[in-house]
Amino acid sequence: MQRHNPAHLLLVLAAANALLGLTPSNSPRARAADRLDSAATSLETFKPSEVFQGGFHDNDKAVRRARRRAQDRVAVAYHAAKREGLAPTFDSEDANLADVEDFERRTGFELSAFDVLTGESGDDRRVAAHEAGHLLASYALGVPAVDCTLTPFDALWQNKVGGLDRAAPASAFCDGALQDALTSGEDSELVDRYAVVIAAGAAAEALEYGRARLHAHDERILVSLFRDDYRSKRRAALARALQIVGERRAALQRLTAHLLQFRGRSIGATMLVIDDESYQPSDLLTATRRQVSSLFAPLLAFAAAPPAYASDWPEFDAIREELKGAGTGGLAFMQQKIAAKDYGELREFTKQWDLDFRKAVLGKARKAMPKGPDRDRAVLVANAVTFDLIGINKAIRNIGNEDDAEARRWFDTLVDDIRDFVSLEPRGPRPPPEG
Repeated sequence: MQRHNPAHLLLVLAAANALLGLTPSNSPRARAADRLDSAATSLETFKPSEVFQGGFHDNDKAVRRARRRAQDRVAVAYHAAKREGLAPTFDSEDANLADVEDFERRTGFELSAFDVLTGESGDDRRVAAHEAGHLLASYALGVPAVDCTLTPFDALWQNKVGGLDRAAPASAFCDGALQDALTSGEDSELVDRYAVVIAAGAAAEALEYGRARLHAHDERILVSLFRDDYRSKRRAALARALQIVGERRAALQRLTAHLLQFRGRSIGATMLVIDDESYQPSDLLTATRRQVSSLFAPLLAFAAAPPAYASDWPEFDAIREELKGAGTGGLAFMQQKIAAKDYGELREFTKQWDLDFRKAVLGKARKAMPKGPDRDRAVLVANAVTFDLIGINKAIRNIGNEDDAEARRWFDTLVDDIRDFVSLEPRGPRPPPEG
């Protein structure tokens, strides 16, 4: 029989616990997270929040009172963490809806983008960013979060009530006070507060990806909240959400990384990471599909070496050349200028390159693709390239006060989006022309 070294077994157990977010700890932060989890778990005996099912009323008064008491325990746990210095920015913002015209004039961000880009995203990182936006705004506005589930499989793995049937992706919050406000028709500030939390998912996507999806579920909730003058109030809520989330960009990225790593297993640990600047996500667990693929790039290059004959899709070859620094030379030019902090020519170049590359090169590749889901997605990815160029331009627009880090971040996002476009290249030989 093989004997196992106890020290090795301890290392294995420690690694497994770290992967699952189970590392034992008796720190004040861990105890506060446990209190939040215990309070949130007490709500599992009740049906899911009516707010997040598109309605607001529970007909059973006794059940509603018991559920409200359970929600109050969650709020007490959050405020206890704040008193202990573990959640200092919890409930630190007001929810006054923003002046849309003033917001657009000062930021250059056009909220009309939210009117047309709707739907669900299947990208794991983007889903995490969207849910992180909801959670971050709820934290800043003092709306206690009680759950976050990225996928039904996460719910099943974590033994959450509902398992595979659980709605996901979704975040849930204490809404007893909101139900009272909606029933009485009073406390419009509280309604605004929840509306900003709902809008913050799309706001986080806009900040991280340059474009946003106001998911259909979020839209239904906002319609229920803003019964009058819906369209203008929705835009005001989105503007306020962008302000709140944008001012906490580092916390948003920490929270997104934590969700990707631990999948919302502990709502307490998830929310307390917002103010924990020491948090460092695991590179292994937060790696994107592209990063993981790069680990196997040499093997894949050998196993799927390109044929010696000409490509069936030369339109995509042109895009690959751009990524190598050739093609129009635009990527290489921008990278050089940003690295040298030489922004003079770059301000106008980003506008022109949108025509020279996005419209001409990407447009030609998209038109060559067979009709279908990939071609439809190519339209969205090409639009993302435009948003990336706008992001670079905005970062360097103020002469003498350019944001170097933001320019680099948008450039990296631009490269990622162009790589995503290449991944849509049709497989197999080119079909004969129609007709």
